[in-house]
Amino acid sequence: MERAVDATIKVFKRINRRDLAAKLQEEKDTGYREMYTEQLQIHKRQELSSWEQKKRSSIYLLCEALKDPQCKVKKIWLQECHLTDTCGGDLADTLSTSLNLAELDLTGNSGLGAGGVQLLCEGLRHPSCKLQTLRLWGCDLTDACCGDLATALGTSPNLTELDLSFVTGLGAGSMQLLLWGLRHPCCKLQTLRRGARGVL
Repeated sequence: MERAVDATIKVFKRINRRDLAAKLQEEKDTGYREMYTEQLQIHKRQELSSWEQKKRSSIYLLCEALKDPQCKVKKIWLQECHLTDTCGGDLADTLSTSLNLAELDLTGNSGLGAGGVQLLCEGLRHPSCKLQTLRLWGCDLTDACCGDLATALGTSPNLTELDLSFVTGLGAGSMQLLLWGLRHPCCKLQTLRRGARGVL
């Protein structure tokens, strides 16, 4: 009888050891997974930071070239270039300095955000700005952005066309702000595009 009891106990002990070994291995694997996931996330953040810096550097260098008095470029298309608000500052400096830039297409750059658009509008309001056409087709704007754009409409010396087609985030209040800008006696805008096809 004792042997049977001993055998049963030994079996249970073996089972417990196997369960314990399996549990330890599972915890070890989980630890490895967590460590790998954390390192992967750090690596991705580092890659993203590096990519952002490289992208910003490219836009900065482009803007520096456009500001050169010898530069004759009149049109720049930066469609879906994942521009940031910092890039908006670089572009604003260009608008206030470039002697020939007349058209700027920023289609699909929702990353500009309110900050980027605000900086861009500062460039538009500069007395030396030569820009005639600005395209923000498909960008993500806010009421604050429209307030900045409305102010720019009344002070921009040469802007005659503004394309806001397929722009998201614009409500009735945004359009009222833009209409207020259009009524400004110094507004030179001739075409304001809004919606799929329409001209406001």
